[in-house]
Amino acid sequence: MPHSRLSPAPRPRLHAPWRTLSCWILSGGLGLAALPHAALAQDAGGVGNGMANGAAGSVVSQARDAFGQRIGNEEIGLYTEGQVRGFSLENAGNYRMDGHYYVRAARLPDVVLAGVAIEVGANALATDFPAPSGIVASRLRRPGAGTAGLTVEAGIRPQFAPMVEMKGWLASADGTLGVAGGALVNPHILYSDGTRGEEYAVGAVPRARIGALNLTGLAAWQHRRFNGNYSFRSANGALPPELKGIRLFAPPWQRFRNDMVNLGGMADWSTPDGWERKAGLFWSSSSQPENDFTMMTLNPDGTARTTAIAVRDQYTRSLSGEVLAGRRFEWLGIAHRLTGAARYRRTTTRATPGQSFDLGLVDLDARDFGPPPVLDGDMVYSHGLVRQDSIGLSYEMDIAGRVRIQAGVQRAFYRKTVAIDGAVPQETDDRYWLYNGALILPLPRGWLGYMSYTRGLEEKGVAPANAANRNEVLPAVMARQVELGVRGRVHGRLSLAAGLFEIVKPTTGFDEQGRFGLQGTVRHRGVELSLSGPLTDRLTIATGAVFLDPENSGPAVETGLIAHWPAGQSRLTAQFNMEYRLPVPANLSVDVQLTHNSTQPADMADRFRTGANSLFDIGARYRLALAGRPTTLRFRVQNLLNDRSWSASGSGTLSRVRPRAFTLTALASL
Repeated sequence: MPHSRLSPAPRPRLHAPWRTLSCWILSGGLGLAALPHAALAQDAGGVGNGMANGAAGSVVSQARDAFGQRIGNEEIGLYTEGQVRGFSLENAGNYRMDGHYYVRAARLPDVVLAGVAIEVGANALATDFPAPSGIVASRLRRPGAGTAGLTVEAGIRPQFAPMVEMKGWLASADGTLGVAGGALVNPHILYSDGTRGEEYAVGAVPRARIGALNLTGLAAWQHRRFNGNYSFRSANGALPPELKGIRLFAPPWQRFRNDMVNLGGMADWSTPDGWERKAGLFWSSSSQPENDFTMMTLNPDGTARTTAIAVRDQYTRSLSGEVLAGRRFEWLGIAHRLTGAARYRRTTTRATPGQSFDLGLVDLDARDFGPPPVLDGDMVYSHGLVRQDSIGLSYEMDIAGRVRIQAGVQRAFYRKTVAIDGAVPQETDDRYWLYNGALILPLPRGWLGYMSYTRGLEEKGVAPANAANRNEVLPAVMARQVELGVRGRVHGRLSLAAGLFEIVKPTTGFDEQGRFGLQGTVRHRGVELSLSGPLTDRLTIATGAVFLDPENSGPAVETGLIAHWPAGQSRLTAQFNMEYRLPVPANLSVDVQLTHNSTQPADMADRFRTGANSLFDIGARYRLALAGRPTTLRFRVQNLLNDRSWSASGSGTLSRVRPRAFTLTALASL
């Protein structure tokens, strides 16, 4: 790599509460139990037109529970892809697309998605070969038979960023052929941390039906660029002073660029004789020509010891697929389902810790970081290849609708090769038995109760930017989960879900040299509750809470490198969502979201903690006709009270809670 300078980036064109609750639930305090078994099935991702595609609809009214739902850029729920029961499903790789297994290297743009749900508890039982911690289930857009249309959404998103998003769809009268797709233009983004950037996306989902065979394709591209990432940590083991305003507390000459491509095809074939067959093949690629990062160690006097890290030419590429065949049949008066599957995965990575530059002590009021440093072209890269194949067999038995039993076993072959520039390649070759089982019991008044056990292989992501081995791909780990829960309707369509869970897996942390890797075992034990659905014809809610008891163990805990209480974990997270349709004017609805997170350790040794925070969002949606076209006006204020708390990551870095932000958009169906 030739000598170069980090020139300025071009300005974009514009102990614990769970124990009490567990005793209450187990003793029958809820007085509950089960929905029909069909309720375990995943909802379809169909769209009849743009306004019914989740583009103009409320995510609250469409949510099945309060565990995690996203439609477009609006999201509700206790969990996100990066935080489910205290773990990251992004790192673990627990993804499904329209029920198909795939390995994600790059995120899917919203223009091809009907929605994304976090599936835990009873919802996860409908998945063949479930994964510990839960599943991120993406639903691709699907045009309704005989429909055609185009929607255009334009306006400003948080920090007054202009945007235009177009979504279109077309399907034949009999529904045998169809396509849905769209494009996003977001040329001037001001993020909540003060960085500026741009985002563009385009994608399409073609579909065809030939008799009982359903074919689905996927092609999506997305581009993001902004001026680098940055995080904070404390210099004196105490919570730093508050940083106010949407300001860039990092060098303006840093760069980040990410180009993402997702391609794939799926086939689903069901016949009246009980056979179910499906296959999928996916290519997912994330290229990062630039991925700069700044680590700022804050002092009480408002200065920060600053280290800038330049990273160039990284990528992750994954080819994955699955072939599955199953048969439903009756024997001896019992309904059976037997399924076999084979999975394939090849993931290649190119990563580097980059080059570090000590920028000295910087006054955060002046924020003078000096000129961009000169790169010497001496970055060391690691080249990784993961080859993972598995075969599996699952069985399900339904005894007269009274008892349902599920069991599955997989044999996984996992081989990983890492070659560092100038060093001998290192290779691991492992084989694992993975298995799962569940017992589902109907309870009085249409409720269901369930208990399950899952043992699975999960990825741990990469070492964080504040590690000496930053961006290094971490080894895969074995995880196990046990859970017990109930689900049903308490009144009308108002649904309650409650569960106890325990997840155990190897944990990560820093060693004495500052390298990030496996450092013992972590156990997350907790209780989660969800109450969702319409209270009246006009009022819909989605509310829930998770009580978490996380605990690290192992030699690193005994020596004090990491604490018993993991960094970045709140013991209580609660969220209340409400949408109310006003009687006058009839086309106006208002929505409220209140999220509370309790205190969390702010570094891995638990020397100090963040404060609890409560974020309050409000919004309104007004439907009208403009020039004879259905139009929806959307207004939203996030963090209305402008809470300026700190939040902590699992690696012990700090970031600011997003400040107050406004969204105003108009969505028209053409």
